[in-house]
Amino acid sequence: MAFPDVLALLCESMSAELGVRTVTDLPPDFTPPIIQVVTIDDIPRDKPFNGRHLRTTVSVDVLYFGSKSGPDPLAHLRALAERGSGWLNAWQPNGITVDERTRPVRRPDYNPKFLRYGGVVDFVCKPI
Repeated sequence: MAFPDVLALLCESMSAELGVRTVTDLPPDFTPPIIQVVTIDDIPRDKPFNGRHLRTTVSVDVLYFGSKSGPDPLAHLRALAERGSGWLNAWQPNGITVDERTRPVRRPDYNPKFLRYGGVVDFVCKPI
């Protein structure tokens, strides 16, 4: 009995549904737009006496990267982040409940060529 691989499901589903490459590790020379999903923590829940946990909560940082060039790049990236947020809130994979903890907000990025938005989403998972 194992829990679903939330990051693998996100990479596959977000790439297909949003049409934006979604990865766990940013490639060194990536071209935006790109979405990065990173596990913050994975907390086991509901442990019966002498048994395995019945659920786990996987907290994920969902980061949206865009280019600073082009017409109104901030609005373009904000729109992608909002679209991603809406998609996540409607996503209903089998055995996973989605709980958006923070909506995407602008985050600092230390690369002068890129903009970044990010939010935190919890995925409460049952064993598969």
